[in-house]
Amino acid sequence: MLSRILCLLCGLLLSIGVQASTESIQVESAYVYAEQSRSLPMVQSLDESNWHHVTAFGSHGFVSGEFWLRTRLHNVGDAAQTVVLRFTYPSHDEVDFYELDRDARLLQSWQMGDMRDQSDIQLMDKHPAIKISLSAQEEKWIYARVKSVNAMVLSLDILSESEHQKSIHLQIILSGFIYGVLLVMALYNFVLAVSMRDKAYYVYVLYVLTFLSFVLVLSGDGYFYLWPNYSELNQMLLPILAGFLIIPSLAFPYYLLDIKKHAPSVMWFYRIAAILASVFLVCIPMLGVAQSIVLINTLTVALSITMLAVGIFLSYKNVPLAKIYTLAWFILLLGLAVLSLASLGVIENNLMTRNAGLLGGVIEVVILSLVLSQHISQERNAKLQAVKDAMRNRKLFQELFDQAPVGIVRFDLNGTIVTINPMLTRMLGFNSKEQALAQTNVLKNVITNHKLVRQQLIEHKEVLDKQMELRTANGDRIPCSVSLHFYEELGHQYIEAYVTDISERIDAQNIREYMEQERMTSIEQLVTGVAHEINTPLGVNITSVSHIKEIIDEVDGEMQRRSLTRDRFVQFISDSQQLLDIVTHNLQKMSNLVRRFKLVSVSHTDKVTMNLKQHLELSLHSHLFIGQDIHIELNCDDGVNIQSYPAAWNIIVEQLLENSIVHGFTPEQIHKKITITVSQLSHHEWCFDYKDNGQGLAKDIANRVFDPFVTTKRGSSDHAGLGLYRIFNLVHRVFDGEVSVKNGPGFHLTLIFKVDEEALVAIA
Repeated sequence: MLSRILCLLCGLLLSIGVQASTESIQVESAYVYAEQSRSLPMVQSLDESNWHHVTAFGSHGFVSGEFWLRTRLHNVGDAAQTVVLRFTYPSHDEVDFYELDRDARLLQSWQMGDMRDQSDIQLMDKHPAIKISLSAQEEKWIYARVKSVNAMVLSLDILSESEHQKSIHLQIILSGFIYGVLLVMALYNFVLAVSMRDKAYYVYVLYVLTFLSFVLVLSGDGYFYLWPNYSELNQMLLPILAGFLIIPSLAFPYYLLDIKKHAPSVMWFYRIAAILASVFLVCIPMLGVAQSIVLINTLTVALSITMLAVGIFLSYKNVPLAKIYTLAWFILLLGLAVLSLASLGVIENNLMTRNAGLLGGVIEVVILSLVLSQHISQERNAKLQAVKDAMRNRKLFQELFDQAPVGIVRFDLNGTIVTINPMLTRMLGFNSKEQALAQTNVLKNVITNHKLVRQQLIEHKEVLDKQMELRTANGDRIPCSVSLHFYEELGHQYIEAYVTDISERIDAQNIREYMEQERMTSIEQLVTGVAHEINTPLGVNITSVSHIKEIIDEVDGEMQRRSLTRDRFVQFISDSQQLLDIVTHNLQKMSNLVRRFKLVSVSHTDKVTMNLKQHLELSLHSHLFIGQDIHIELNCDDGVNIQSYPAAWNIIVEQLLENSIVHGFTPEQIHKKITITVSQLSHHEWCFDYKDNGQGLAKDIANRVFDPFVTTKRGSSDHAGLGLYRIFNLVHRVFDGEVSVKNGPGFHLTLIFKVDEEALVAIA
């Protein structure tokens, strides 16, 4: 719709040309431009070289000076002729006509224009027009001074009287048709707006009325027929209406096409355009009429181009009604193109082509009215569908209410129970809903302080959650979680309570507390195991050091007495070497134990995106103790890319391989095989399955395999029974997963891990 503003304002810039309507009249035209105001004698005294001889006066844009037009009329026929000289659409502020004879003597003058009163109007024409009579072979000079704050479009028609009258009649018919269509569209859609209460209709009516007022001012009909004595008001109305027209032009597609819903990405344009239009309207008194018209032309061009792009974008996105809306816009652009071609002389310049932009605007108004009708149909269908959906949803809600896995009870603000669902009926131990409703203590059972709860829900409008024990019909108590909320339906106010039996949750919580106690016991065993494993080598070292000190003291005494023999010294060296070997071995044993104990806790690791198959292959190939006699089969898709911790996977794979090599496979076993399978259980969960064909787990340790210091190699510093305990720690604390082993041939471990949660654990 912004394009129609552009279309009409372009009429101020386009030239229609000079037309000679009778063959017996010869016309010569010339013009001169003056920055300063000049009188007729001053213009007559100008040298001929100052005049620009033209066939059409053309368009000269916005200028501050004045134009003097000179037209020589020569009747070469043998009969008298009467012609009408008229400046056509648009109107100018000041138009002075001067009629001179062949000898340049002034015969008559007229002063016209939108900024003048209508005392000099000679003809009933809204445009400045005069009638000139020419006898046979007579020659006259017509001078015209034109000054305007609008665009200087010098469109001068020379018509016969009959052609002028025909033009006036056609103009009246066309104007009546246009104004009638606009008024009918406005009235019709106003009635719809009142009945539909749709903002799009109100904005459309506002637009049509504003557009109608704008056309009245721009065409000159308003000044000629309605307010002929208010020329200054007529001049100010043009930029005001043009600027104000932008606002409904933006608001109409905003509401009609529901831009906020279907295309929120173009909301910025509507905000900026609305701000620019508002600023323009505020600045009109400071800018003046001339600068305001220039500014509104520039603003309208920019917004029209952008709105065209927005219309194409919305059509591309299949926004409802956007294609028809863009089609209406195209018709406006087509009218503008016809107006431009006519002004340039490419096609015939007549009443219809001069008003092509106006006609395009009217056609668009009609099309948009049809769009609104389609909008009504869509809304009606949407309402019918909404009613069907509401009925279906109500039925679905009733089914959910009856089949809900939680107890639901609804009561009014007075405490009267309205309904209760089957789950709560069964939860409370009643045989039927009617039996539960007949029990007056049901409400007190669910809500112990009805008045206080009602006050809290009404004042704060928040959901109240509470945990309590409900008494069943047979007197048993069950722990429950009760959520209460306040809502309104069909003008009535209710409080609804959702009751959940949390017996299983409490049982699970007790189990978790029990497991935590068990874990603390395991930690105590860990500390005890550390002390036990280190105590033996430490005691041996203390004994060895004491023995070394004794033999050193003996050798030192013999040296002091000079009784040390060669054999005795050799024996001393041999004993010392053996004791040092014992000490060194036990120190190394303690060092290995300390190192492995430290690895029980997970260290800081970084979470990265990794290809699981590639990482597992790398871990398998880099293990130092996998012999040629062990066959490893890895089943994992190539494209498994997850966010995880590579260091944790390294530890898991290393511990499992070590467990199979050391504890699973026997020296005499010929076929040794390890199978690793990675599969996806759900969008968030994956399974890591590890199997070997070794001797499997002994029955006495299968149930406590994840406890610390559970090993078949008790007393070995390299195998302290912490491998699977470390895996348990990693899976639970890092992967937030589960790990389990299965009884059967060989060793079989299943690891369930999640890949969508951050798992960063600080381990000492």
